[in-house]
Amino acid sequence: MKTTILGLACLLIGSPLGAQISYNILLSGSQVNSLGETTGSAGYATVVLNGTTLNYEIHHDGTSGVTMAHFHGPAAPGVDADVALAIEAGESPITGSAELGPRDLRVISRGSWYLNLHTAENVPGELRGQLVDQLPFTPNNLLSGSQEVPALEVPAAGAAHVAFDPDTRQLSWQLAWEGLTGEATMIHFHGPAPVGANAGPVVDIGAISGLGSPSAGSTVLSEEQASDLLAGLWYINIHTAENGPGEIRGQVLKVDTGDWNGYPLQGAFVNTGDFLGWLDISTEPWLFSFSLDRFIFLQGATELQNGAWVYLPAFDSGNPPGRTR
Repeated sequence: MKTTILGLACLLIGSPLGAQISYNILLSGSQVNSLGETTGSAGYATVVLNGTTLNYEIHHDGTSGVTMAHFHGPAAPGVDADVALAIEAGESPITGSAELGPRDLRVISRGSWYLNLHTAENVPGELRGQLVDQLPFTPNNLLSGSQEVPALEVPAAGAAHVAFDPDTRQLSWQLAWEGLTGEATMIHFHGPAPVGANAGPVVDIGAISGLGSPSAGSTVLSEEQASDLLAGLWYINIHTAENGPGEIRGQVLKVDTGDWNGYPLQGAFVNTGDFLGWLDISTEPWLFSFSLDRFIFLQGATELQNGAWVYLPAFDSGNPPGRTR
């Protein structure tokens, strides 16, 4: 059934886009002091500081359930600290925002906050990540031991940004990890296989972009390979000497397919009232709004202003005037 989306959005941009501070971090058991039980869980988070407003989107996988979530500080990596900001725990992704005071802003600027996800198995914390810009990219896929078949209980975590150009069939990736039992010995895209199944390698990432973290590379796919990728039937697998078949794995369930109508995409944070997620915008009067699992085309914004309410015309979501992904 076709529905009509009323175009009303509130842009939460507390300072000009150029003044935003973004942190892309890995969350892993290897960063937790005295981890009680290794579960194979992993996560990543994107945290954006707009003036005094802290916005966050936290992804996690392989836990039995996140019971509490906090930012802690002040503390350097490897040091524990008290709770500085409690946030609502829940299923992945965890999203929200908070207003910070001058002291918290100073501590964050020194890299002395960390994010901690607690579970029943690991009450002091199961996944932790220091609030510094660990990753040179914004992830769209998560790698964990729990996604291996069979699942592995390892404290490592990985994240990737996977992009694909439908016109040229060029696949590009950015990849990072930490906490492996040893150095990566091989890295591949595997497929075709759904979640929970294994398949052989189809692209040798290590041969193209190396075995060090972070890495980036690209290759051109066949039509059949492209079809499998976009159907969610590929996964990334990082192998080690201790875990030859693979130590951490991530099903490629999200693929960045590029810009829309030739407009370059940039990142910002948005709250439309219906969802909290990431907004991709261009400098032209067009908006694209990310609703966690797909993009919705919104038209009508002519200027981005701090705290501005932008009224957008309604359109038929069954046939929007732009592409979705």
